[in-house]
Amino acid sequence: IEISKYKGLEVEQVSTDVSKEEIEKALKQLQERMAEYLPIEDRAAQLGDHVVISINGQHSSRNQEKINEKEVYCELGGDDTPKEFNENLTGSNPGDIKTFQVKYSEDHQNKSLAGQEIQYSVEVKAIKQKQLPKLNDDFAKNAGDYSSLEDLRDKILANYVEQKKTAADSEMQSKLMEKIIADSPFDVPEIMVKEQLNARLNEYMQTLMMQGIDPKTLNLDWQTIQDQQRDQAVHDVKVALVLEWIGEKEKVTISEKEVEEEIERIAQGADQSVETLKSRLTKDGATDRIRTGLQKKKSLDLVLSLASVKSPRGN
Repeated sequence: IEISKYKGLEVEQVSTDVSKEEIEKALKQLQERMAEYLPIEDRAAQLGDHVVISINGQHSSRNQEKINEKEVYCELGGDDTPKEFNENLTGSNPGDIKTFQVKYSEDHQNKSLAGQEIQYSVEVKAIKQKQLPKLNDDFAKNAGDYSSLEDLRDKILANYVEQKKTAADSEMQSKLMEKIIADSPFDVPEIMVKEQLNARLNEYMQTLMMQGIDPKTLNLDWQTIQDQQRDQAVHDVKVALVLEWIGEKEKVTISEKEVEEEIERIAQGADQSVETLKSRLTKDGATDRIRTGLQKKKSLDLVLSLASVKSPRGN
C-alpha cells in the first residue's frame, strides 16, 4: 500500500471538559459503596429496606441450570427489583419463605433471564436499612489517601480529565484513520479479513461466557453475525496495515523496556506476579502481540501529533 497523506491532517478537538454534575455523581457512587447496612429487628420489611434473602429458582425451560443464591441483598422498591419481589417481600419477616413466579421481558438486560418465566422460592434471612455516610472530611479520609473532601474532589476531577483526554485522543485518532483510508483506498487480503472475523467472534463468545451465558443455548446464526461484522473486520485490517506502513515509514520501534513495562502494567491489573504472567505470555507467544499493540498505539499517537487540531466549530 502507499499512503498519500498522513501528516498535517485537520481534526476537530474533542472536548475534555468535566462538569460539576459528573464530580457529584462520582461522589454519590463512592458514598453508595461505603454505605452501612444496619439490621432491623422490631418490624416487618417495608419499601426502601434491603432484605437479605436466599433464592432458589427454576426456569420454565427445564434445560437451564437452576438458580441457587445463598445471600442476596434485595432493595424493596429499587429500580432494578422486579415488582413481584416487592409485592411478596414487603411485610415479610426473617424466617418467612415466599413462593412466586416472575415473567421476564424478551428484552431483559440479563440475557439468561430474557423471555423466561422463573418459579422462585425465597427465604428471608434478615432485614436491613442502608445508611449513607455524610459527605465530609472524615468520609474522604475513610475513602482512601485523601486529606479532605476538597482533596477528594480535586483527585476525582484529575482522574476524569485523564480519562476524557484518553477518550478524546482515541476519537480523534479514529477520525484521522478514517481520512487516511478514504484518501488512499486499497484492497485487503481475504485471509486477513477471515482472521479478523474469527478474532471478533471469539471476543464476542468470551464476553457472553463472562456474563454466565453459554453461547450454545442462544441458537445464534453465526453466518449472519459474520456477515454483519464483515465491514468492521475489513476496516480493522486496513487500520492495522496503514499503521504498520506509517510505523515503517517513521521508523517507529518498541524497546524491550517498553514491553517489560507493559507486562508489569498488565500483571498489576490482573493481580498476578510479573514472573507468572511473563512465563504464560512467553509460552503462548503473546509477547509479540503485546509488542504489536504497543507499536500500533505509538503510531496512532504519532499520527495525532502530526495532525492540525482545530477548535470545535462555534468556539
